[in-house]
Parts: sequence; C-alpha cells; structure tokens
Amino acid sequence: MLNRLIDCESRVHEPTDEIKVIFDKIQAWKEKAGDLDKQEKMVAKMLKFRELIKIHNVKTALEKLDEIKEEIKLEEDEITILIFTSIDMDWFTNLIVLQGEFLKWFNLNFEGET
Repeated sequence: MLNRLIDCESRVHEPTDEIKVIFDKIQAWKEKAGDLDKQEKMVAKMLKFRELIKIHNVKTALEKLDEIKEEIKLEEDEITILIFTSIDMDWFTNLIVLQGEFLKWFNLNFEGET
C-alpha cells in the first residue's frame, strides 16, 4: 500500500480536483438508483460485505472497491485517495480504515453544492 500511495502522489498534483471527480462519479452512480431513499438502500446493499468483518483495513476496503469500481468508474488513483483519506491515522501502521470516514464518501450528498 505504501508503494501504491507514493505512486499515486507522484501522479496526482491537485488532490482537490481529484476529490471532486470522485464525489461526482459516486453521485452519478447513486443517482441511477432513483430518489434519495433508493440511493441509500442501494449504497448499503453494494457496500455490504459477504462476511462479518469486525475491523476494516485497507485490504478489506480494496476488496470491496474492486467489486464495484467498474460500476462507479473509479480509477486506481481515485481508489487510493478514497482509501487513504479513510485511514485511522492513530493506527496508520496497521492500515485500519475508519468505517465512518469510508462511508462518508458514499453517504454524503453534494448534489447542487459547489
């Protein structure tokens, strides 16, 4: 993951632009489901893990995003940014992902926001 992060940093010069692109892609993906209630149900279904996971880490987050990246049209650097921003910095060496931070990418609705 560290090599992936370093490679991503060398390619991404303006992360703010990348973050907006990620949110736009996720928003477009969610809008295909219909109204906000249907979007919420679809996101919950798509992000649900097949097995019970007590602690999410980079590996489990990558596995889940690999399942849905084609549907959302996420690129590798976008996935790296999404995951890195979700890592619990207190447990960085363990690469623990804060589930709430990870889910914010999918649950916040910025439609109409600038």
